[in-house]
Amino acid sequence: MEKIDQFFKRFNGSYFAFVGAGISLISLFIAIVLYRMVDPTFSPTTDWVSDLGEGPNYSNYIFNISEIATGIILIFFYLYLTILLQKKGASKFSIWTTFIIGLFSALGLIVAGIFPMYAAPDIHFNAAAVCFIGIFFLCILYGITELLVTENLKKFSISGFIVATITLIFMISFLLSELNYGINRAVYLLLEWISYLAFMAWIIVQGIFTLKVN
Repeated sequence: MEKIDQFFKRFNGSYFAFVGAGISLISLFIAIVLYRMVDPTFSPTTDWVSDLGEGPNYSNYIFNISEIATGIILIFFYLYLTILLQKKGASKFSIWTTFIIGLFSALGLIVAGIFPMYAAPDIHFNAAAVCFIGIFFLCILYGITELLVTENLKKFSISGFIVATITLIFMISFLLSELNYGINRAVYLLLEWISYLAFMAWIIVQGIFTLKVN
């Protein structure tokens, strides 16, 4: 643990949040622009986020590499956030359980980037499922911990509950569509985009949180 503390003294752990979210959001925007230069019909109501991983005009390379990089960087941020909350009095068992969930979620993002949706559909689907389910649980659990162990910064915990709710609605809508309950495809596609963007916003909020609580 001492070596990890030394690492984060040398490299401020909060910045991993900003770098990770920044890489993801900027690369997402660039990939969309490149994709739409070839196919202007691409949109959040007709295509998955993962469709960028198979996109034309080099959009696939930019998107997939950014997802892998973002997943790796987020692991470092989750580690920093976990250690910080433990120092603030969080239960060792619960906070490290949350870290493990975050680790699997980030690994899901990495694997989804390595194996694009149409090239390896089963692997990609399972990796994406692990990623989104992980997002749901880690946002709730980190949010509860922040609510319990911080005095003047409890407002930051609300963001986790909001993102978890959006993610849950997306997963339920997709599941209902798979069970033939007549959910419009455009609805759950748009919800996936909103969930992913909300998650990146949460990462940025958590970066600000760690700067203030440290």
